[in-house]
Amino acid sequence: MMGKRLLLLACLLVAAAAGSTSAQTRFSLAGGLLVPFGDLDDTSDPSLRVALRAEYQPLNSLGQRKLLSLFLYGAYSDLTLKSEIEDALVALGQDTSIYLFEVGAGVRVYSGVAPFYLTGGAGYARYQPAGAGDAVNGLDVHGGLGFAVPLGLFLGEVEATVHEVVVENDADFQ
Repeated sequence: MMGKRLLLLACLLVAAAAGSTSAQTRFSLAGGLLVPFGDLDDTSDPSLRVALRAEYQPLNSLGQRKLLSLFLYGAYSDLTLKSEIEDALVALGQDTSIYLFEVGAGVRVYSGVAPFYLTGGAGYARYQPAGAGDAVNGLDVHGGLGFAVPLGLFLGEVEATVHEVVVENDADFQ
């Protein structure tokens, strides 16, 4: 049900942006490094993360982009187990696949004089632990700082974001 609501919200956002001449809409594909910390660091090594984002940024009466934008995103990380954990699971004949999936929404606040921006948001996270454990659902809250540079038709970005996933039973999030 949550997925259908997010899909509806995404469609409405894209439709509003497409029908408006007073806004700019950007779609992006991102890749980067997920560096685990806290409980996730006990079992996982740094892993690749891919994300899709749709961003809506209104224009002011002069046709300039406003400093605040809204975005929807989806991200997936096929996490890499620490070698000693993976070896133990293989020896026990258990599954070694582990992933983190996220969907959500957020805001960006751009600087009017520099290419920096702040970002923050919240969404749904699903974590599948290795072994015989069941997947865990939770709330993903995040915030960070980014740097954007126009590259002709493209916009290059470097962003550092901290995500905190809150689950009902913290013991389930390994």
